[in-house]
Amino acid sequence: MHPSLRLDNLSSLPLSARRTAISAAKGSIIHFQALLRYLATTQTLPWNYCLPIFYVYLDPAGIPSGEERDDKRVTLALAALNALRGLNQLYAPAGPDLWLRLWKWSAFLHAQSENLRHLPGEKNISLHVLYCIHLLRDDPTTATLIGRTVGVRTLVMDGWAALCNSEQGQDHPMFTYLATFLRALMGADQPANRAEILEATDGPTGLATLIVRSMQLFLPARRAALPEKVISFHQGIARFLFEFLNADSSPAICPALLSLGLVKPLTSTICCVADSTDPVVPKLLLGFFAILETLVAQPAPHRAIRDAITAGLLYGLVRALTLCPDAAGPGHPNSLWDMVTITLPAATVYRNVLVELEAHMSTVEQISNDPGFHSSSVYADWEDFVILAEERIEFMRDGRSRENISLNACDNLECGKIQERANFRRCSRCQQVFYCSPDCQKMDWKSGGHRTACLHLRRLRIKNSDLGARNLKFLRTLMQEESKSLTGPGELGDRLLYMRESGCDTICLFDFQEGPADSVFCPLADIREEDEDGDVLWDEHIARADRSGGRMDLHVMRVWDGNRARHLMFPQRSATSAVRDGLARICETITIQSEEDNALEELTEEVKDLIYIHQ
Repeated sequence: MHPSLRLDNLSSLPLSARRTAISAAKGSIIHFQALLRYLATTQTLPWNYCLPIFYVYLDPAGIPSGEERDDKRVTLALAALNALRGLNQLYAPAGPDLWLRLWKWSAFLHAQSENLRHLPGEKNISLHVLYCIHLLRDDPTTATLIGRTVGVRTLVMDGWAALCNSEQGQDHPMFTYLATFLRALMGADQPANRAEILEATDGPTGLATLIVRSMQLFLPARRAALPEKVISFHQGIARFLFEFLNADSSPAICPALLSLGLVKPLTSTICCVADSTDPVVPKLLLGFFAILETLVAQPAPHRAIRDAITAGLLYGLVRALTLCPDAAGPGHPNSLWDMVTITLPAATVYRNVLVELEAHMSTVEQISNDPGFHSSSVYADWEDFVILAEERIEFMRDGRSRENISLNACDNLECGKIQERANFRRCSRCQQVFYCSPDCQKMDWKSGGHRTACLHLRRLRIKNSDLGARNLKFLRTLMQEESKSLTGPGELGDRLLYMRESGCDTICLFDFQEGPADSVFCPLADIREEDEDGDVLWDEHIARADRSGGRMDLHVMRVWDGNRARHLMFPQRSATSAVRDGLARICETITIQSEEDNALEELTEEVKDLIYIHQ
């Protein structure tokens, strides 16, 4: 026991308070309340001498066990906890001894809260605990002890929920104490602590609900000076989320946060914080962007990026880069660097992202001219992103390459007729293949392999449903545009080279993962091996390409899909096999380089008027 907690310290009190304190120490609630009133009115009384009373009232020996009931001892403990909430400090060296007793009673009272309604005093034990942690936090030994206490996070999470439901909202003073715990003591990077947090909130959805509600509660008006308590809470929530998400053993938390809409309030908060002048702002922005980067790294990231742009991502990003000019760059890669050089450029393949970019690019024109922003080590990359985004937006607007998207090819490969999409009928089951007539549909079902492929195509359609029809159409259109150069002499030469080296035909990969397209011919087996998630129905497509007699080429689009690469197969169809036949002829008959170059030039001219479409 620390010396300050010994009962003989009461003898050091003034005589007028000593008798009251001694009676209180013997269990007199009336005298305890009188002593508290005296403490509240005097500025000279060394109140630390009253700590022995709290220590006695919180003696764990008085905790009832089993069916035992001792209302007096419980009332004394509640009185001590209520009184602690009225103090503004505690004697730090006595913290470890006080905490051990305080916690044992708190755990009991929290578990028995439903049975204590008849007793006087505030019985929200979780808020008592939050305040006591606030009083004791400055002593390193006590802080370590609190952080290692099993079950303390359960009460903290319960207190957090109570604060969110309070009529005071963000004005509740306890939010400051919660922020302190989140920032310094929660330890969400430890598996045992995360498990306790999730259990206390009934799983990922409950925890996500609490986080989103809190972010919405503390969402300030843009361009307003943020009060210190708001900055403090944002520091706490940022530290907690960063630790939890980067050491998460429960992968369901990110989908829960996304489904409950965290991206918008998080991005809005970034914009508000970026307008503040508090010295902690640069570090806080880096933390929030790291959280946002984790969220958009989940599958189907185009939705999260779209929501972030809607909520002001571009503004917040430019402001962050202006405030942290040296915090991101080749030598200091972090979330700001990733957002400018990887995430945003890669997301420009999605139509819903481009629609939002088109609406919001102009909102950052003025602040992007700030000299501080120009000095950022990522400024050149930002300019590259802006150029790419404007090109993609223009492409989305003007309808280039739409003429061929309106065409279809009959999926009965014995036919392969190319005509207007409106003239085709679609398989009602998979809705993925088209036929120019009922006869072609029957033929493909009986002998063309569609009987087997139909179920697989239905499953693939469901798997790709997260993209949406408009995004899929735009992706196909974008690849159609990029494929226009594939029939030039150089590109045909690259294809011919792989045919000679591998002894078989090739596949064309369009890689959009880093924003600008990069197309390359390569062995089919290599791309198939990279498709670890089974995005493409390889067997079906290969079999159909073989049956096409050279009128179908396999084109795969690789796009950014959060923390993975997503592969989309858009086969290229043509009315004749002129390209394949011409390359095969050159491969078999010509070995002299000059003659090969001439032959490729002639083939390019021969096929220049062919119609190519992607399906």
